[in-house]
Amino acid sequence: MINSDIIYAVLRTIPESIMIIFAGLILLGIKKDKLYILKNGILLGIIISVIRKLPIGFGIHTVLSMITVGVILFIISKDRLLNSIIATCQIWIALSLSEAIYIMIATKIIKIPFNILINNIGIKGAVTTLPSLVIFLGLSLLFNKIQNKIKKILKEKLKENTEIA
Repeated sequence: MINSDIIYAVLRTIPESIMIIFAGLILLGIKKDKLYILKNGILLGIIISVIRKLPIGFGIHTVLSMITVGVILFIISKDRLLNSIIATCQIWIALSLSEAIYIMIATKIIKIPFNILINNIGIKGAVTTLPSLVIFLGLSLLFNKIQNKIKKILKEKLKENTEIA
């Protein structure tokens, strides 16, 4: 069980979940309105908050959260299972990288004590870690750009090969 309170869930988990849904839609190339993203983000935030309260080992929370994101993205994408799995993996890589980058910036440059950054209990812990969400969104956009370039290159190669044949 991860010990965090309702304030942490409202200030950190819900905004993070909204960003996760938004990033998932970007990575899947799906356009939805803000209310749709907000609703699904809040739903994900509530589910993740419940998962964090379960009396299970720490790493299991992450796996269950990833599965939840994958299922939500699968439902949103309407049967694009492989793309939903890839987007979920990209989201978790971006989240991990954004946390690592932010911790380095916060501890080395801004001089925020490490124990405040890993404090997932109250207002101070939630607010001091919010900038990592900006890094997360930037990484998600970068992943999307790279993914689109790869798709474009593959389409060109495929077109070349079909013209030759």
